[in-house]
Amino acid sequence: MPPTSDFRMLFMWASKPAADSIFDKLYDLGYMDAALSNPVEELIRENNPTFKS
Repeated sequence: MPPTSDFRMLFMWASKPAADSIFDKLYDLGYMDAALSNPVEELIRENNPTFKS
């Protein structure tokens, strides 16, 4: 079990909102990850057999 100071540090991080630039970076990383995991052309091709790339 982590020491009490670790719990305090986690609580402090959780209670302070991050800077907008950090949220922007996390959003960009999540968007890129989703795009790599679900390529748009493959999704379109699965739902529309007549789609040609």
